[in-house]
Amino acid sequence: MANAHDVIRSVLNPAHLRAAMPTDVAVRTPVEQSLQQLETASVQRQQALAQSQQQDMDNRVRENMSMRMT
Repeated sequence: MANAHDVIRSVLNPAHLRAAMPTDVAVRTPVEQSLQQLETASVQRQQALAQSQQQDMDNRVRENMSMRMT
């Protein structure tokens, strides 16, 4: 069973995410707090994706420079 505020990734489609929490926690959690947590998670995912894309780009640039030097 998922713990409070777990994000579960689909095995078949890793891009498919869903949040899970026990019903009693969900009932006691104010909507505004849940929405803020969702927004925070979304921003963190976007930042991680941007960082990953930047690292990929940096690696490609390094590889191209390395190939030109040989």
